[in-house]
Amino acid sequence: MAWFKVDDQFWSHPKVIRCSTSAVALWVRAGSWAAQQLTDGQVPAEVLPMMRATKRTAHELVAAGLWEATTTGWRFHDWGDMQPSAQQVTEQKLKRAEAGRKGGRRSSQRRLEEANGQANGQANA
Repeated sequence: MAWFKVDDQFWSHPKVIRCSTSAVALWVRAGSWAAQQLTDGQVPAEVLPMMRATKRTAHELVAAGLWEATTTGWRFHDWGDMQPSAQQVTEQKLKRAEAGRKGGRRSSQRRLEEANGQANGQANA
């Protein structure tokens, strides 16, 4: 699972103070969505309705310097400074999955050995 990181001073940053509550809500929703979807901070225009936002609200984030306009929508300003890249998230998921498989195999092997040991002990009794 990816996480969208928000600095604990976000609420008082000068760029944020200039924004409406709707714009801040869009920033948070879009950040969470972008982290989940591994878009590297890209926010396509077609997701705005899903986030209950308008282009006007998105342009407010651009004017505040929190987003940058692109040909397909917007992107978070300096996404990579605070958020891991899609590649980093994917690599971390693969490492964790492999570690889980290895741990599962070791656990399974131990249980099998314990069961065999108990069965052998009962057979020898």
